[in-house]
Amino acid sequence: MGDSFWIGIGGVSCSGKSTLARLFCENLPRDMGLVVALDSFYRDLSHFSPEERAVRNFDALDALDWEMIGSVLKALKRGEGVTIPEYDFSRHVRRGVCKVFPAPIVILEGLHALHRPIPYGFLDLKVFLEVDDTVSLERRLVRDVTERARPPEFVQWQFETMVKPMADNYVKPAREFADITLDGTQPLSVLADRLLRSVEDRLQDRGSFIFLGNAVKGI
Repeated sequence: MGDSFWIGIGGVSCSGKSTLARLFCENLPRDMGLVVALDSFYRDLSHFSPEERAVRNFDALDALDWEMIGSVLKALKRGEGVTIPEYDFSRHVRRGVCKVFPAPIVILEGLHALHRPIPYGFLDLKVFLEVDDTVSLERRLVRDVTERARPPEFVQWQFETMVKPMADNYVKPAREFADITLDGTQPLSVLADRLLRSVEDRLQDRGSFIFLGNAVKGI
């Protein structure tokens, strides 16, 4: 799988990165796509108290284990299977690991997926999902309150003091590295189709794959 086609999907919090990556891969034939989420590589905080964990800045670059990320991406690029942590967002600790294997299409998604030199030159197509701060906060409130049992007041405070500053300083400037920018407020089906067509064009240029409808077929 050394010739896998790599896609990077970046964007601000709750712009739809994970959902788009998952939907895209679900529309590929079995075992054709692999999603690598940067969120899996948050540092384990089990040595901190629950109170200390809760106020850490998870949008900062150093919240992620970049040494592990680099090791995993390079191994996948070589065609090797890798072990990726499973992260518990409710407790901010690693709860286990999972084994994954390379696929013809690999998607790296996360806040800092387009932040140089993170992709290590691997990315064949760089995508930025764009939403404004109001949409980002509204979606984050829904997600964190319902899925992560966090008080709305805390979510608002975290957004204003950590999420937005990190987005302004690091995430949004990475937009300049994108090959395409998508409007994250559009229906997912529209976004997936736009991404599909962009990937199809790149793959046809490489001459190694063609797209037929929602499927990828080797030639």
